[in-house]
Amino acid sequence: MASERKTIVTYKGTGSQKVFAFPFDYLRKSFIKVMIDGNPLTYGTDYTVSDKQLTFTNAPVLNAIIVIYRETATDRLVAWEDASVLRAGDLTLFEVQLLHIAEETKDKVQEAGLALDDLDGKWDARLKVLKNLLDPVDNLDAVNKRYFESTQAGYIQASQAKVDQATAQANFAQSKANDASASASAARTSELNAKASETAAKTSETNAKAS
Repeated sequence: MASERKTIVTYKGTGSQKVFAFPFDYLRKSFIKVMIDGNPLTYGTDYTVSDKQLTFTNAPVLNAIIVIYRETATDRLVAWEDASVLRAGDLTLFEVQLLHIAEETKDKVQEAGLALDDLDGKWDARLKVLKNLLDPVDNLDAVNKRYFESTQAGYIQASQAKVDQATAQANFAQSKANDASASASAARTSELNAKASETAAKTSETNAKAS
């Protein structure tokens, strides 16, 4: 699977759920951010944080895209002064801040681009739309929507032309068949009329001899 994100988790709103869990640590509650359908919310007003749970003031609507993420401040959380005592707690805080910023930067890079799946070696677009894609040149190039639709329209037009041509030929053949059938029917009628005339003539001849 593609490299997992360490500082971002995504949910879909249910219309009633207010509390959502997240797996990552943080240095301050205000560093936990959340967006709903791409709109950032305000900590303390729209949501609160307790341990590793985020609680919304109002439940997100059904199918809303909820993105909970950590965004550690890049300002120094520890101030260093000349000749000051280096305390273990301050050093740890400084180290964790740098680690968190590094993790967040990596996740942002992955979010901003395609991710390579380590298992199958395929690129994962993470359900995002690719834009500004040029028309393909080589056989294995990706295809954009405009090119696909225009090409498909050409195929449809060509297919329709073939259908129209076949229909016209079928109609022409049917017309010829109808003409042939009409000619055959007329010939049959003429044949019957001729036989009727012949029979009438023989009858007249017989009657004349009898007289």
